[in-house]
Amino acid sequence: MNQTKIDAVVDELDQKTQSVGSLIDFVKSNDIEKVSTGYEKIDRLTGGLRFENTYLISGLEKSGKSSFIFKMITNWLKDHWKIGLINTELSGEEVLIRLAALTANKTLAEIEAKKDKLKKWIPKIEKYFFATTPGQLVNKEGQIDFDVSLSKAEAFVEAGARILIFDNLTTYGTQAGQKRGWEVLSNCVTRITNFAKQKNVLCLIVIHTKPDTVFSDTPGFIRKIIEDNEPEKMFSKSATIVRRPSLSDVYGGGGCLSQLSGAFLVWRPFQKFNDPSFKEMTLLILDSFRHSESGVDVEMVFNGSKGLLMESDNEQLYQKGREVFAGQDD
Repeated sequence: MNQTKIDAVVDELDQKTQSVGSLIDFVKSNDIEKVSTGYEKIDRLTGGLRFENTYLISGLEKSGKSSFIFKMITNWLKDHWKIGLINTELSGEEVLIRLAALTANKTLAEIEAKKDKLKKWIPKIEKYFFATTPGQLVNKEGQIDFDVSLSKAEAFVEAGARILIFDNLTTYGTQAGQKRGWEVLSNCVTRITNFAKQKNVLCLIVIHTKPDTVFSDTPGFIRKIIEDNEPEKMFSKSATIVRRPSLSDVYGGGGCLSQLSGAFLVWRPFQKFNDPSFKEMTLLILDSFRHSESGVDVEMVFNGSKGLLMESDNEQLYQKGREVFAGQDD
């Protein structure tokens, strides 16, 4: 190829490059938009949560998933983010009581006793917080329906919501009918991840882990109390421990979870203990994060009376729990 033809090709490529914009312009026009969770360690590890992405929050029932969500909501409300909660479990009053308790740093019981004051508080957040009750998500057959739920999410986005929370997708799987639950959940996850991209919003979804993450008393312990003729020890000494969860323990299977940008797995190994100092011990496992370090743990403390999940610096508390947990494996 002679020089004239080479110059012509270069000119043509240059014109085409100019017509689509330079790579620098492309990067500038696609700056990554993130939001802080309000949790210092989590934000440091993740760099914040990205819009157009979907993240999973999972754990055993009553492990603290909703407490984690509601604490983030109160943090976002302080910064005037508009948030939409697609809620399949709690009544409207229960949602407001949880948010008010976290905002006022009160127990749920204290807010419950003065819930008449909620009416004065609602106008302060109603411009920024939109939520459904389970009854608003039912179809003509009287079942909670994902199509109805997604239409509510679309309405929230039209009203300005940038953060959407689906709590909890397991509900749709249990009402699967003729379809298998994992197929329903997989379809829900696919539609939400597409929704996040199309609407330029951040989506958080909640799915339960399977109940077989629970370990109960070992046969050796039961045999010993029988041999010692001390059956009453079953009430005071027996222990039920929740083992460390992984993504394989989440309902729906790995196929749907591969679409997500990261997962927060809530682990409270002693959540079924009577001792309150043990019950509050929680580990937040950051798993399969695409845009930041993955496979890391954040030690947390769960305060059930306030519905609060907070980061912990109490190493002594965790060491005590590790020793007891190790003893249960013997």
